[in-house]
Amino acid sequence: TISTDGTSLRQISPKDWQADSPMWSPNGEFIFFISNQSGEKNIWKIKSDGNGEAIQITKDDAYRFFPTPDGKFLYFIKEKFLNQFRQNKQFPEHLWRVPTAGGIEEPLPEFSAAGFFGFFTTTPTGIYFLSNNPLKLKLYDFADGKIKDAPGNYQIPWDIDIEFIFKD
Repeated sequence: TISTDGTSLRQISPKDWQADSPMWSPNGEFIFFISNQSGEKNIWKIKSDGNGEAIQITKDDAYRFFPTPDGKFLYFIKEKFLNQFRQNKQFPEHLWRVPTAGGIEEPLPEFSAAGFFGFFTTTPTGIYFLSNNPLKLKLYDFADGKIKDAPGNYQIPWDIDIEFIFKD
């Protein structure tokens, strides 16, 4: 971490760990990150003040994640689905969730037919994501548990190159 004035540079992740995709918890108490310290990429958290040990949150691989604004859950995708897309251009991906305190990882099967390509964000009202067939911005509404077109007037370029997005 670093202060906004550029001072107080401090390493929070454990020394000699590969730590990617850091993200603050909504209350600022933790920093979540991806690390392969356990043998495969998983989500970990550590106190944002650098005190304490890193705690592993997911146990069965993770790639991209977002915490809910209330800080109770992490929604994430699994790296194995990304690798499957890279191999055969099919992406039968599910979105998963896990409590930020750790626990059971739950798939959200509603997303298996959504053509969801890992581009998503959580909001207090639901999860906005990019669907593939057709290419549209969608919303998974927490209130009714349904996927619908996202409200508003937006445009997505039709020549978007999904393969390019997932290049290393």
